[in-house]
Amino acid sequence: MPSFSRAELEEAFAQHQATVHRCIETGDWNPYAEMYTEDALYIEHVVGRLHGKEAIRQYITAVMAEFPGNHMPSLPATWTVFDPEKGWVVCEIDNVMSDPGDGQHWGEPNLTVLHYAGDGLWSQQEDAYNPANMVTMVRRWCKTAEASGNLPGEARAWLDKYGSRKN
Repeated sequence: MPSFSRAELEEAFAQHQATVHRCIETGDWNPYAEMYTEDALYIEHVVGRLHGKEAIRQYITAVMAEFPGNHMPSLPATWTVFDPEKGWVVCEIDNVMSDPGDGQHWGEPNLTVLHYAGDGLWSQQEDAYNPANMVTMVRRWCKTAEASGNLPGEARAWLDKYGSRKN
């Protein structure tokens, strides 16, 4: 297993974050998939294991084009740990929702584990989070947006489907 300098790993992660930011701004998530090796493994705890760059592309473009993904204007890393010897980056990502009308911060964290393959590419990503917490946060966001008169139609459809639970 090759080792990398801390500077290279930090630069690769900074580029990862910059690419995510550009994808959010443009709505085009294809550059996100281009950060992964052809045989990359992406583990998402609800969806399962995605094998290969094209599977990652299909997943990320779909999930970020629909609610709630398309109402997340920011996915910042709140803290990061680098293991240059083994090529790992572990961070907490805050899945930030847009303001529903109350001016408060709305987000739910996940842990992301990335394995660096070199040359600016990643060979593995795992996103670990509690899906129940995410659904509860989005449900509350929808109810706040509704109370503020700001609930988009696609969020209404989501709330009709998932909003029957308390919270």
